[in-house]
Amino acid sequence: DAIDIEAGPSFSGMREDWDWVRFQQSKALPAQAPLADQLPEPKSTSSDVIVVGCGPAGLALAAAMGRQGLSVTVVGPDAPFTNNYGVWYDEFEELGLAHTLEHVYDRARIWIDDNDDAAGRVLDRTYAQVDRKALREELIAQCLSSGNVSYVNALVDTIKPETSDESGMETGRSVVIMDDVPAGGNDDEAATSSTPAKPEPCVANVICMATGHNRELLKYEEGPPPGWQTAYGIEIRLKDHPFPKTDVVFMDFRQSDPEPSDGDMGALPTAWRVPSFLYTLPKLSDPDVVFVEETCLVARVQVPFDELRRRLLRRLTRMGIDVNSVEVLEEEASWIPLGGTLPKVPQRYLAYGAAAGFVHPASGYSITHSLSRADSVAAAVARGLRDTGAGDMRERSQLAVTEGWEELWGYEKRRQMGFYQFGMELIMSLRLPQLRNFFDTFFRLDRESWVGFLSHRLSGVGLLMFAFQTFLIADLDLRVRLVSHLASQSGAGQRLFEAYAKPLTDMLSGTEAADESHSSRPAMISPPSQVSASIDEDDDGIIVRKEPPQPSASSVFSNEQNAQALDGLPPGFQAADWWRVGVRDAPAAYGSPEAGGYWWSDGSVMKSPINGQQLPNSAAAEPTDMPGSYGFDPLGFGNDTDLQTLRQSELLHGRWAMLAVLGVILPETGSLLSGADTTQFHWWAPYGYDMADKQLLYMGAPLPLGLPLVALLHFPLMGAAELLRAGKLKVPAGLRELDPVYPGGIFDPLGLAPAAGDDLPRLKEIEVNTARVAMIAFYTFVWEAILFHKGPIEIFVR
Repeated sequence: DAIDIEAGPSFSGMREDWDWVRFQQSKALPAQAPLADQLPEPKSTSSDVIVVGCGPAGLALAAAMGRQGLSVTVVGPDAPFTNNYGVWYDEFEELGLAHTLEHVYDRARIWIDDNDDAAGRVLDRTYAQVDRKALREELIAQCLSSGNVSYVNALVDTIKPETSDESGMETGRSVVIMDDVPAGGNDDEAATSSTPAKPEPCVANVICMATGHNRELLKYEEGPPPGWQTAYGIEIRLKDHPFPKTDVVFMDFRQSDPEPSDGDMGALPTAWRVPSFLYTLPKLSDPDVVFVEETCLVARVQVPFDELRRRLLRRLTRMGIDVNSVEVLEEEASWIPLGGTLPKVPQRYLAYGAAAGFVHPASGYSITHSLSRADSVAAAVARGLRDTGAGDMRERSQLAVTEGWEELWGYEKRRQMGFYQFGMELIMSLRLPQLRNFFDTFFRLDRESWVGFLSHRLSGVGLLMFAFQTFLIADLDLRVRLVSHLASQSGAGQRLFEAYAKPLTDMLSGTEAADESHSSRPAMISPPSQVSASIDEDDDGIIVRKEPPQPSASSVFSNEQNAQALDGLPPGFQAADWWRVGVRDAPAAYGSPEAGGYWWSDGSVMKSPINGQQLPNSAAAEPTDMPGSYGFDPLGFGNDTDLQTLRQSELLHGRWAMLAVLGVILPETGSLLSGADTTQFHWWAPYGYDMADKQLLYMGAPLPLGLPLVALLHFPLMGAAELLRAGKLKVPAGLRELDPVYPGGIFDPLGLAPAAGDDLPRLKEIEVNTARVAMIAFYTFVWEAILFHKGPIEIFVR
C-alpha cells in the first residue's frame, strides 16, 4: 500500500492493530502439514490431561506429559507456526534442538548510536533462526513417540467441573466443551468446505492452558497492564543489499526519524518518540534474501504496526533502497504483551508458556523458556496424580494442579519475574539517549551477567548481583534513574519488593489464612509451602471463552490507544507520565488511579501536562494538628490533603538520619581519641566492596557476611517492612491496629509510651524536631565531605 514515509505519524487512516494480529495468526503455510494428519484422534473422551493450544509451548508440554506416561489430549485450531523465532544457539543446543535451526550466525552485531564503528559492536554469542517447519515436526514426533498424545481440531468454548450423576458432588475431573472449526487447517480450498460435526466434550483430571497471549480461559491477578512489544518485518529479495550477509543485526538503535527538538511538539512538550531498532536475519543459503524488522522493544502504549512499517520503509529509503522495487517474500507482524500480571496462583486450571507469563518482560523472548520447562512441569503434575497418599482422584487432581503451580511460580520464579518486570518498566521510561546509555552499560557487563539476564538463568540472588554490578559501572545519570525508579509512581519498585518479600509475607499471613472459615464444600488439599493460598473455594470452576474472567489483551491495548489519541499524543510517542497514559479508559481489572492526590501544594488545580484538562479530586483540604507544627510552611505543604503521608515520610527519613548521624560521629570521634588515622574512619571512605575478594568492607575490615547474603536478607526484609507500613500488603493479624507512624506495642519494648503518660505529645514533638535537625546535619556532612574531604568532627577539632 502507498504510505507517506516522511509524514509525521497519525492515528487517522491507520489499519487497526488487531487486524494485523489476525493477519499474522491466520497465515497459510502449506509446507507445514495439518496437525490432524499427523496426530491420532483420541480413542476415548477421557484422558489424564487436556492441553489447550497447539503452538510450540502446547506441543512441548503435551510431549512431556506423554513421556510421563500420562494420556494427553491436545485441543486447538489446526494452524502452522507462523512467527519467525530468533534464539541463542547455546540454549537450543542444550535442549537437543540444534537440528531444528535453519540458520546459525557466528556473530551478532549491535549499533547503539551513530558514533559506533561502521561494523558495529560484536556480541560474543552465537545466534540462530529457528526453522518453523522443522521445530513443529520435531515436537509432533516427540508427541508420537510417547504413544500417549492425541489431537482434536476444535476451539474450547466452556470448561467446567465434572459432577457425579448420583451425588452431585464434584469428581475432581473437568469437562471441556468445544466449538467446531472450519475444516482444512492450512489448505485454503478445503477451508471453504463444510464444517465437521461438533466434537464431543472431553474430560480430564488436569486442564492446562497453553493459549499464548489469549487470556480468555484463565484468571489473572489484578494489577498494571502489560507493556507492549510490536514489530513489523518483511523478508525481501534484493541483490547486493546493504545488510550483513553472514551476521545477525541483533539491535541497531540508529533511528530512521530525527528526534524532535525543543518546541517541535507544541502543546506536548513532555512527549518523546518511543525508540525502535532494526533487527535483521540474513538467509545464509541465498545472499540476496534477508529478513528485516523494525522492533519496539517495549512501550507503555502499543506502537502501531503501521507506524513501525513507516519507520522501516523510511529506514530502508535512507539506506538507498528503493522500497517500491524490492521483492517481498513474506510479511510479519509480531505482537507480544510483556510483563503485566501473572495468573492467579493457584487456580483450578494450569497455564503454560506465554499464557503462564513465561515471556521475558525485558526482552520478549519466550520460546526457549517454554520448551525448557516442559519436563519439570509435567513431572510435577504426574507426581501429584500418582500420589496414592493424597486420597481419591479428586484430591490427587487438586494436588497435581497445586504441584504444577508451585513448579511454575514458586518463590524463586517470582523473584526472577519481579526483577525482569522492574527492568521492563525502567526501559519503558527511558528516552532515546537514556536508552542508548542503558544498553551501552548493559553490554559492558561481564558476559555471564548479560547472557544470564537474557536467558532466565540468573537466580534471585544472582539478579541482585547483576543489579549491583550494573550500578557500579553505570554513569551518574543511569545510577540516579535506577534508584529513582525504585520509588517511581509506576509502582515498579513496589512490585519488585513484593516479589522478593513474598516468603516473608506468606509466613506472616500463614496463621491468619489457616484460621479463615471454609465453605460447605469439602476442604481442598493443603498446598505446598511455596503456593501461599489454597484454590479459591468460592470459584465455581466455570470458564466460558466468550465471557472471559478479565478483559482480553486486545481490548486493553485498544483502550490505551484510544486514550492516547484523545490526549493528543501521536502514535509511537509517550509523555512524562507514561505510566498513567490510558488508565482512564482501561478496564478496572488492570488498575486505575487512586482517588485523590491531584492538586498542587497551594491548593490550585493540577492540570494534565498533555491536554491541560483538570485532573480529578483537586480540592485542597484543611491541614491537621501534628506534633512539631508551628505554622512555618513557606511551600504550602499544609494545603495538601495527604499530609499524613508527608508526616510519615518526614519521620521515617528523620529516624534514619538520626541513626546515620550517630554512624558518622561515633567512629570518627573514636579514631580521634585513640590517635588513629582519621581518614580510615571517614564515613564515606571505609565502606565499600572489595571486587578482588568479593567482600563488603566497613572501616577497612571485611564484614562476616558476603554481599549476596546481605542483599538476600536486606532486600526482602526492608521491602516487606516498607510495604506493610504503607499498607500495600495485607497486614498480619495482631498488627492491623498499630499506627504506621507511632506503632507502639511490640515496637516499644522499653514501654516508653505508656510510661510517658501525658508527656507523650511532648516526646513526639522532641522526636520530630530532633529528626529535622538530623536531616539537616547529615545534608551538611555530605557537603563537608564533597568540599573539604573531612568529617564533621575533624572540621570542628582541627
